[in-house]
Amino acid sequence: MSVYILIILWPAALYAISRMTSGIYEIDPVSGELTDRVTKGFAIFSVIPLIYWAAARYEQFGDTNAYMKMFYSLPEKIGAAVTYISECDKDPGFYILSIIIKMITGGNVRLYLGAIAAFQLVILALIMRKHSSGFITGIFAFIASTDYMSWTFNGVRQFTAVIISFAACSFLFEGKYVKYCLMILLASTFHLSALMMIPIAFVALSKPWQIRTFLLIAAFAIAIAYIGSVTSWLDDALAETQYENVVTEWQITQDDGTNPLRVLVYSMPTILSFIGLRYIREANNRSLDIVCNMSIAASILYIFSILTSGIYIGRLPIYCSLYGMEILLPWEIKNMFSENSAKIISIIMVASFLVFYYYQMHFAWGAI
Repeated sequence: MSVYILIILWPAALYAISRMTSGIYEIDPVSGELTDRVTKGFAIFSVIPLIYWAAARYEQFGDTNAYMKMFYSLPEKIGAAVTYISECDKDPGFYILSIIIKMITGGNVRLYLGAIAAFQLVILALIMRKHSSGFITGIFAFIASTDYMSWTFNGVRQFTAVIISFAACSFLFEGKYVKYCLMILLASTFHLSALMMIPIAFVALSKPWQIRTFLLIAAFAIAIAYIGSVTSWLDDALAETQYENVVTEWQITQDDGTNPLRVLVYSMPTILSFIGLRYIREANNRSLDIVCNMSIAASILYIFSILTSGIYIGRLPIYCSLYGMEILLPWEIKNMFSENSAKIISIIMVASFLVFYYYQMHFAWGAI
């Protein structure tokens, strides 16, 4: 059986285990209300196969081969490592972490890939456990949306920054803005694009679908209207970063933007938040409001990427879309519908994600 089939079946196995084993749940506050929450042990257990598959992935998948070559080139001695880091012109945090892993693993590249995946996925699972009212739903969305393979098999350096910034959400929910910004600055040492989360976070502090949100949408509309000026500005703004000249590059390579189907899939939490806005307002929950606005921001960035670059702009929404897919969507299913309706919506959601997963894996990537 293809590993990609096993991957999509794993959430079903987790669901079956959860139905047979009551001991994996405990009563704790999630998003301001008491709910059944999986234990830390089950949360970590849920990502162990995902870590293994990431470590054992094909060298030809995405930029895996490039990361393997980078790993082989890293120094193994402390003295050489200090010199190597001092000469890095970008993302020193990622290279420091990689060197530490190499020293621990003795240069085993498979252990390196597994260690990076473990760092990403264990943190993700623990954050989801803490803030999501539907942990297994979140795991399923993470896999079926192909985020799992898009980011732990590919785009590893940026996803490490994404996970660190996502881990800072607790500080944002609690109003600890200095700590939140410090975490984002740490994430930016892994990938400079993380810095965009500082202004986005402050926009997200308003009530969803109110003035700040509409200002963000208006700014997006203006950007589209003056796309020629914006592309020039982006090249200047991103100078001296890993995104230098990205606009010129996407025009040269004829990058035609993000697939609209992907944008629709990632916008579902945002669409549901607009349809069921009264439920969100009745909840009067600060964390939920922030999560909702993050999902809106992800949708806006994705729409922008349709008209610009899927390779570059399309890689930015992941910073915000985790809030929508892993936290907001499970809450919406649980709180916006009656028990029977929620079951129907869940079935529709699962079926829709499976169709998208097959489309992406078969037609877009040719993996199955």
